[in-house]
Amino acid sequence: MVVSDSSDATGVAPASTEAAAPAVKTPREDRLALSLDHKLREGVLVAFRRILDRALRQLDRADTEPAAAVHEFRKSVRRARALLALLRPSLKARRYDKIADHLRRAHRQTSGLRDADVLMGTLDRVEQSLTEADAREAATDLRDRLRGRRDRANPPGRAAEVLDQVAAHVTKAQRSFDKAVPKKLAWSDIERGLTRTLRRALRNRDRAQRAGRDDELHDWRKRTKELNYQVEFITRGSTLGPVQARKRFAALAEALGEITDLLVLRDAVEELVKAGAGAEHLAQATTTDIEARRTRVVADTEHWTSANPADLAAQLVVDARSARKAVRTAVSTE
Repeated sequence: MVVSDSSDATGVAPASTEAAAPAVKTPREDRLALSLDHKLREGVLVAFRRILDRALRQLDRADTEPAAAVHEFRKSVRRARALLALLRPSLKARRYDKIADHLRRAHRQTSGLRDADVLMGTLDRVEQSLTEADAREAATDLRDRLRGRRDRANPPGRAAEVLDQVAAHVTKAQRSFDKAVPKKLAWSDIERGLTRTLRRALRNRDRAQRAGRDDELHDWRKRTKELNYQVEFITRGSTLGPVQARKRFAALAEALGEITDLLVLRDAVEELVKAGAGAEHLAQATTTDIEARRTRVVADTEHWTSANPADLAAQLVVDARSARKAVRTAVSTE
């Protein structure tokens, strides 16, 4: 199984094991991806350090650009967690757990700084399709409430204070990671990690389809985002076949993210309904949107049920290594 151009916008489809070989372009080096200039282990260490250095740099602008700083900090921590998960089969459990705990704390302790902003952005998208006057009025009421929640959770200086508090977790994760990665890290280790993540993503997808529960869809979203970051890590900067894999996993992660944001928004709308704020039409519009998106994303990934995680991981690694080799050759002949 490979990621194919013939598949839908979010999925993985069967294709020939012979990858197409378009013309190689020399990419701009991506500092957050696996470097072309280092051997595998060193490249992993350098990338992990750069990812978390980017997180720590957000402290410098947390006072002047708090929303952007928190967003970039959390995104960098998620990337680091995905890279750590990619290597989990190769790491000693005790060392993995220590690093994972630091990153989990850094991410969790900053979540309250972003929740209201995310909800307001989601509400803006929902509001564009509202036709009933009472639904629009309820949306305005909810936006005011969310703005108040944001201002209470994130007063001036709060983002800088929280990021400064969690920075120690980030630096400890950096130091521990250098010691945890095996001296003889091999591409087979990367393949094992991808297989594990793919298997978990497929399992989450099946559970989300069968159970239809919100928590199962949340888990599928988290696993798909993790998979997207992992594929991005080994392929970013490439202009060959792996680019298509990256685009498809990224599209799926975005689609699932929009649904889970809507689920959280629906909870906020239902609070208005319980308070007698006349938000029934807004609640119905949100629920209808969720169900339509849920049905579509499950249908678009139906062919995942026949995917073999080990075969797909092996193909992704083969394509990524071929792309890296082609790029290095192109660079050396310039």
